[in-house]
Amino acid sequence: MTSPSSAQACLAEGREALFRFELRDAEALFRRARSLARRDHEGVLEERAFCLHSGLLIEAGDSDQVASGLRAVLSTSAELRNRYLAGYNLARAFELRREIHKATFYARSAMQWGQLAGVGQELAASYNQLGNLMVARGDLAAAHPEYERAQAMCPEGRPLWRAMIEENLGYVEAALGHLGAGAAMIERSLATLETLGTLELATTARLSLSFARLQAGRGADATHLALESLAAADPHGEQAKTALYLLAEAAKINGHRTEARIWFERLLREFYPQQLHLLELLMILDLRGLVSIKT
Repeated sequence: MTSPSSAQACLAEGREALFRFELRDAEALFRRARSLARRDHEGVLEERAFCLHSGLLIEAGDSDQVASGLRAVLSTSAELRNRYLAGYNLARAFELRREIHKATFYARSAMQWGQLAGVGQELAASYNQLGNLMVARGDLAAAHPEYERAQAMCPEGRPLWRAMIEENLGYVEAALGHLGAGAAMIERSLATLETLGTLELATTARLSLSFARLQAGRGADATHLALESLAAADPHGEQAKTALYLLAEAAKINGHRTEARIWFERLLREFYPQQLHLLELLMILDLRGLVSIKT
């Protein structure tokens, strides 16, 4: 990767790398943009580079080192687009902490600044974020129109982001009982993500498709997809936890209660070791209408 010589060029290339999910390249470009902007006394661009770089640090779990700076940008920046980016990233930081009310506050603040700044199609990310937060709150009906707005606004030239949004929308469709439409959306998303080679995102879509097949009573298909997801997932991460849950539920609807018990026991042992006493309850209850695989 050649290094652009101006902050503006670094920011542009960094955003393109971000849209391709090439996060290491994006981080390097945003760092360089900030350095170049500081050298050239371009305060607005330095601030923007900080906001964009902060988004990557938040995803890596380093929100504490950037939160105060983002709040300062949100409350004092003379550049409306930078306020939008700061609010969006603060919302994401609180979402990852499971502080959904705070995340929603910052997400709506970001939306307002983005509209004032005229960021146009960039608002697709904010609508998608609001949809995610509504899902986290358990309000699927409220999430659905947010994802539809995100899909409508997402540029055609961003296949990765369009696929991510379509997977979210497909999951909500399936969870609301529109199984055919939901599964079709997730299948399209999965095909795109596999073509683009984004393993982690493809695994997320595969889990959503497993859920849709489970809801449709297709236990064998759900099992196959969940096993593929488990093999690809970080064994200590959220995807593995979701795959184990889906495998257990699929075994139950397939009538394989011993197998279901094994999967539930593994789920509890690896992720909830203090709650092993819940095994019998999990075997009795059907939690598919109560548990969201997205939270």
